[in-house]
Amino acid sequence: MAIVAIKIIFSAILEVNQLETQAVKLGGVFPEIEIEQVDSNTGLHYFKIAKSLPHLGPTMIASAVAESELQIDLFWNILSYVGDMTLRNTGKVLYEANGTFEEFNPPVNQTSIHGVAILTENWFKSSIPLFHKKYDLDLLKRYNFSREIQEPIGKFISLYSLLSSRCKDSQVETDKLIKSVEPNVAIDISPIKKRQETIFTKLRNELAHNRKDSSVIETHRNIILHLPRFEWIVKVIVQRDIVVSP
Repeated sequence: MAIVAIKIIFSAILEVNQLETQAVKLGGVFPEIEIEQVDSNTGLHYFKIAKSLPHLGPTMIASAVAESELQIDLFWNILSYVGDMTLRNTGKVLYEANGTFEEFNPPVNQTSIHGVAILTENWFKSSIPLFHKKYDLDLLKRYNFSREIQEPIGKFISLYSLLSSRCKDSQVETDKLIKSVEPNVAIDISPIKKRQETIFTKLRNELAHNRKDSSVIETHRNIILHLPRFEWIVKVIVQRDIVVSP
């Protein structure tokens, strides 16, 4: 399956102390961030966070930008304090893909328009070897069941449960699987167990537990925003194990 590499770019003005162009790898809850000093006269800097997507559709890009905003907000706030610097967010967000730069404009609505492909007789002829492979039918049925759920919160829960069941219900191992597809996924610290959790595990836990600083409405909105990308991540993981033998 093709994976599109994309960089979400946030721009900020550093008015006193500036930063040289470099890749910053702090570890922990921080993603790898590429810093580019664009103009030393104005203090303009780009902060780039790499993400992986299945395609450059607006819902996928919106999810990647929203996730990256959480990461850059934490980084900027701590950087400003530790570096004793004034950092002014320009509010402009770009994304870089396939060597080109585009300005991010949030989609007006989240309605998805799906193209329709007609599978011909030739398609079936060329796909005969795929039909005769040996599949893990239990995994295949569970995956298809999750995909068929129309309601977004139910679909998210079903997809997450599918991943969790592959990891003996270990959230740590589930997050490892997620990171194997998206190494730069947003990371937070669980307020209860004080351990790292990906944004997807965080959303799952906000649904399942009463967390002081979370809102059910906001959790639902974030699930709807990130669902298309999470569905793709689950698909990549499932495809690794779904064929038992060629």
